[in-house]
Amino acid sequence: MKFLTLIIFLTSLLQVVFGVNKVQSRIFLIDFNVYYQATKTVYSGINPYNQAFETVPFNYPPSSFLIFAPFTLFNQNVAQTIFTLLSLLSLLASSYFLTSLFPATSNWTMRLLITSAFLQNFPTKFTLTLGQVNLVVLLLLVLMFFFDQKKKEVWSGICFGLASMIKLTPIVLGIYFLVQKRFMALFIGVGILFLSNFLFIWRIPATASFFQSTLPQLALQTGSGASLYDQSFRAFLSRIGSVSSSYQISLIIVFALIILSIIKFKKQKNDLVFFSLILALTTIGSSFTWQHHLVFLFPGFVAETIYFLKLLTTSDGGPDLIGDSSEVKELIIRGSLLLLSATLVGYHFPDIAHPPTTNPFLVSHSLMGTLILVGLLLTHPLHIF
Repeated sequence: MKFLTLIIFLTSLLQVVFGVNKVQSRIFLIDFNVYYQATKTVYSGINPYNQAFETVPFNYPPSSFLIFAPFTLFNQNVAQTIFTLLSLLSLLASSYFLTSLFPATSNWTMRLLITSAFLQNFPTKFTLTLGQVNLVVLLLLVLMFFFDQKKKEVWSGICFGLASMIKLTPIVLGIYFLVQKRFMALFIGVGILFLSNFLFIWRIPATASFFQSTLPQLALQTGSGASLYDQSFRAFLSRIGSVSSSYQISLIIVFALIILSIIKFKKQKNDLVFFSLILALTTIGSSFTWQHHLVFLFPGFVAETIYFLKLLTTSDGGPDLIGDSSEVKELIIRGSLLLLSATLVGYHFPDIAHPPTTNPFLVSHSLMGTLILVGLLLTHPLHIF
């Protein structure tokens, strides 16, 4: 079994490596090109926030330039190769640190199977072929959680701050620290974000336009819901006809689900489930949720996999398929829903946005998979880890 698992992992890894290399050997990766060109632009004294790079704007905070700056020391071909390697290593490291925390997933057979599934996910491949920074941010957030579990608040806060320096959406995970009363980690993370942006704007004042105009525009931008790759709650509501109020309704629903997540955590004290729920709801609650953002669901899939494995085995590790019929029923139902969720999120359905497959539920398949995962996490019983 171990040998077969290793073969599956290596096959998955090589398929991704060769596939991404085929893309980046022909073209500049779209999003990395924006990071690279915007960083060179800002360090040449030009405001990158009123520029478009191959028609794509730069929508990250000024602090992100501190992270992207080292790549501009190389020519763009070399830089994007290094960045792709960093992203791939970030995914592998995220899987390693996340699975190492729990006995059910810490053996190498299960760890390699989970990592193989992550590698073969469309959000992973989409992230890598675009040159998106999501996998680096995912690693920082996983390390934030890892150090939190190890009671190392300073390091947890540093990772939280670094992730928020790259893109602002992780700042919502401050809810995790606030509810947990990890005030030192929260203070350090917010402090890093504030100080890095303050110093960068002090050095290059023109970049203050991100907070003055770019960020408000992004917050008010509601979109049309026309793109298949937008899997936000807002896009789904737009597809079913609630165009004018879709973003407001989505925020209300997501806010209510976050409140439910907090209530659940107060009762059950399940750190991974709470962390995963906040991360998942933040992802689908944005005004735009491109499919490459869905790599942030990976902790949630690990949490649900752990519970499925516990249902599958008894306390002494043996199969429990002939036990209580209610347990067998739960095993079948949750296992089927987990598989359905993973398929809807992880598989790419080409041309699904065109007739005859224009049904809004089908077009929003990744969102449906995410909501199934959220439902599974919200219905976790007590003391599963």
